[in-house]
Amino acid sequence: MSNEQSILTLLKKASQAYYDGEPILTNEQYDALEAKSEQIIAGRGEIPHTFRMYSLQKTYDLSNTPFPVTGDTVKTPKLDGAAVSVLYVNGTFTEALTRGDGIKGRDITEKMSYLVPDTIPIDLPIVQITGEVVCHKDTENARNYCSGALNQKDIEVFKQRKTDGKMQFVAYQVQHKTDSVGLTNSYSEDLAILSTEWNLLTVKSINDDIFPLDGYVYRIDDNRDFDAVGYTAKFPRGAFAYKQNAEGVETVLLDVIWQTGKTGKVTPVAILEPVMVGDAQVQRATLNNQAFIEALDLELGCKVKVVRSGEIIPCITERVY
Repeated sequence: MSNEQSILTLLKKASQAYYDGEPILTNEQYDALEAKSEQIIAGRGEIPHTFRMYSLQKTYDLSNTPFPVTGDTVKTPKLDGAAVSVLYVNGTFTEALTRGDGIKGRDITEKMSYLVPDTIPIDLPIVQITGEVVCHKDTENARNYCSGALNQKDIEVFKQRKTDGKMQFVAYQVQHKTDSVGLTNSYSEDLAILSTEWNLLTVKSINDDIFPLDGYVYRIDDNRDFDAVGYTAKFPRGAFAYKQNAEGVETVLLDVIWQTGKTGKVTPVAILEPVMVGDAQVQRATLNNQAFIEALDLELGCKVKVVRSGEIIPCITERVY
């Protein structure tokens, strides 16, 4: 059964159950699947995630974190790969999407069928698992390698790249309700279920030495507490990413200009005194947004530390003085 057929079958079943007075989906779940089915049928390039995929707030200093790191906080590796969502309908793998903007993503269902189980032993009508497609750390430019493989139109080329890069899907979250995350009250227990019962690699079950890392993630373990603190427009308040400072190179912030991207989004860009970072001369660096500038207390003429994020994109990590 195709992903479209699976979703339409569930919608039909849910509609009948609603009229029978025994609903199997919430109104939010039904609306999400209905919107998804319309996108699939229309053949559009991007399809809504059943549940939104959020980014993580980042910090480079564990003494200045969004919430206190305690014994109730779970620490997991932050993998450097391509984020995706995987949807199971009545326990059957139905759809996979790239992260996109977190609200919609591109359909990569056929490719992900080679990386995830066909079925999972659960009786919930819909379950979305989010995670990273990663390659072995010896793969050159591992993150770009994964993204490039998932963008391939030729499935045979993808399969070869999967083998060459030793690609794997590693799960880090599961959700089946709009207003709450997880399967149990504990994030740790959720990951254990994904690993031991659903036969998935997770951020708690992998060998840290095999895949490229981009820091660590700290998350509130109790899913009820995680839900209670809520979300910003972009991030969950109950989790953050700790990225250890690379050695970096010092230079001077000469100016800040505002640049309009292809999508119309306007972002600040740092103009730097030219400096060699690795094997490339760097004169510009991303500043993300105004909040990032304020958080680092940047001002014209100050000295900053610059790294190449993912060994490619220049990024300011801190103000030196």
